Amino acid sequence: MNESNIVISRGIYSNKDWDKFEFPFSAECIPDSETAIAVTKSIVMNFQKEGKFCDYAPQLVFFDVEDNIWIVSFWPKIEGYIGSGFNIAIRKDNAQVVKMWIGE
Repeated sequence: MNESNIVISRGIYSNKDWDKFEFPFSAECIPDSETAIAVTKSIVMNFQKEGKFCDYAPQLVFFDVEDNIWIVSFWPKIEGYIGSGFNIAIRKDNAQVVKMWIGE
């Protein structure tokens, strides 16, 4: 299917058993740093479109081996920038955004 043929709609979804799994899912949604960067970049790009951030770029990826969480840190693309970055933590197993914050 060509992406230009995708139907996009809005409304109220009828089956709201969000916590009930219809089938067991055992794959990792965010298996590597490249996927973590791609997912978090899409979040930051959405903020940038809304004018909430200047042009931020990923600068650091950290994987917490105890909690299986990817943390991707973004900093503005400004020469000589010194300051806090924008950070996003996402779960490796289900891609849930755990936390977003500014600072170290």
